[in-house]
Amino acid sequence: ARQRMTHALDVMAEGFALFDADEKLVVFNRKYVECRSLIGELIVRGASYEALLAEEIRRGGFDMRGHTAETYLAAALKHHRRLGIPTEVRLADGRWHLVNEMRTSRGENVQTRSDITHLKQREADLVRVTRELHSRNKMFDILLDNMSQGLCLFDADQNVVFANRRYAEIYGLAPEHIKPGTNLKAILEARVATGVYGSIDGQRFVEDGVATFGEKVSTVLRLADGRSIAVLRLPMPDGSLVSTHEDITQREKLNARFAAQHMQLDAVMHNMVQGVAMYDAEQRLIICNRRYLEMYCLSPDVVKPGVALGDVMMHSASVGNYTEEEAHRVLKERHETRHQKTRRTFKQHLRDGRVIAVVSEPMPDGGTIATCMDVSDSERHAEQMRDYTQKLERSNRELQDFAYVASHDLQEPLRKIEAFGDRLVTRFGKDLPDDGRMFLDRMQNAAGRMRRLINDLLDYSRVTTKAKPFTRVELGEVLSGVLSDLQIRIEESGAVIKSEVLPVVDADATQMRQLLQNVLANALKFRKADVKPEINITCSTDADRSGPGHRSPHLRIEIRDNGIGFDNKYKEQIFTIFQRLHGRLEYEGTGVGLATVRKIVERHGGSIDADGQPGIGATFIIELPMHQAAEKTADASVK
Repeated sequence: ARQRMTHALDVMAEGFALFDADEKLVVFNRKYVECRSLIGELIVRGASYEALLAEEIRRGGFDMRGHTAETYLAAALKHHRRLGIPTEVRLADGRWHLVNEMRTSRGENVQTRSDITHLKQREADLVRVTRELHSRNKMFDILLDNMSQGLCLFDADQNVVFANRRYAEIYGLAPEHIKPGTNLKAILEARVATGVYGSIDGQRFVEDGVATFGEKVSTVLRLADGRSIAVLRLPMPDGSLVSTHEDITQREKLNARFAAQHMQLDAVMHNMVQGVAMYDAEQRLIICNRRYLEMYCLSPDVVKPGVALGDVMMHSASVGNYTEEEAHRVLKERHETRHQKTRRTFKQHLRDGRVIAVVSEPMPDGGTIATCMDVSDSERHAEQMRDYTQKLERSNRELQDFAYVASHDLQEPLRKIEAFGDRLVTRFGKDLPDDGRMFLDRMQNAAGRMRRLINDLLDYSRVTTKAKPFTRVELGEVLSGVLSDLQIRIEESGAVIKSEVLPVVDADATQMRQLLQNVLANALKFRKADVKPEINITCSTDADRSGPGHRSPHLRIEIRDNGIGFDNKYKEQIFTIFQRLHGRLEYEGTGVGLATVRKIVERHGGSIDADGQPGIGATFIIELPMHQAAEKTADASVK
């Protein structure tokens, strides 16, 4: 928004400046500097109105005929403080400026300055036109009738010599009111009668107009309909008078709009959560907001428009943000990169522990805009998350190592329990009473469940502890091996298993075998009574959507069965270790198989999901990358 406002100001045909209530320069445009080029280098934010004027007088910028520098300055300041009355200023080089000043409700001074040298030349031309009017009347009628300004020429007796169409339009006059020979008093009375002036003292207005006929007047009339008319009355040497009338309503509205936009921009700037500072090509501060000062604990008495970046840095070091050595280093880096036209982002670590994220954006004129955000909390949270992640990873590794070691160490006592149980059955089984035989059977069954649980735990921990490097794996061959291992269970259940052709992927072959075997065994186990299991395996790839802007190709495998199914509200539970939806008396198992499947899939950078319908069946959806990154393959080999 500020750039748009700056651009709008700079394309104005007039010089524009805004002084605050303390007569300090706040905003100005390029044309304003051009108009006061003699002191152009002094026109900066914070410059004093009186100091600028005094220096311009000292350098001989004005035509001060009849004045000393002191009396000219005093007269100019007196007129300036009256405000509301446009002032014509003659410069030493012969040019003329029209200066308009307006006081805002906040005590600010809005000033516009335009070069009216050409208008002065036009006035001289009008004098010449007056002398030649009778001989060239028709040509000038056409010319003057097409002016954007209203024009009226009176002779020394205050009678109209010529008035153009625009003059009549401005005041709502009929052609007969402005015809040649009409007296000034009659025209003023006609203007009052149209009501354009509202409820004024019409008689006094007319009398004043007639009485000041021979005086030069430059003023702005405020009409009842809200229009503003700039009036210039210029007496001629022969006693005649030329008056021009220009509707400047839109110009004033534009000036007021710019002033309002400036106040809005100021409000936005000072209520931002980010600190903002703008520096010019000479590394001097143009503007900064309150948040910028607060963020770095800077004093507004030191850090203000016009202050060099080096002074800001030294002040920042003095309040403890960093050392002077660090400030000098930053200034050196800034000097070395001053010609770079690319955005720079970096973080400042202040001595009080805060971290400030800075984005430095270059401007077309060589300056920079810096936005600063205090990210100390997010940095602390990120550090805590890194610490938590490291602790969690370490805990997971320790847990996996414990599961592997514990399961491995349980093998030996379990083998003894099973061996001595077999010996008891062999040697003393026939001598045992019925309840003794029942206890022995229950012991052997429990030992068998423990054996399966230990093996499942070993499989679960080996997903990471005994992982093999990824190689090219033919999934179709892996599936054939799995079906061979499950052949007896397939024949006993009468299951029918159909599969589409499976592709080759980068994977751990052993783990792919374990994945398919666990899912298929699960489908065979959770079948409906007296219904032959039907299992369909389908696959697809998203290779057609790979390429720039997309992920690498993925394989999607769906394994669908017609078993007992499950309620989808339990879909997360079935992949959690030791979690079961059914008791051991209904369906055997340890609750580890599908947890191992998920761990294998995640180790391969994939995902697994399930969709169940009670009494209808379940579908397991597995997604795996077709290709593994070289570094991931290397990581797997290290493990």
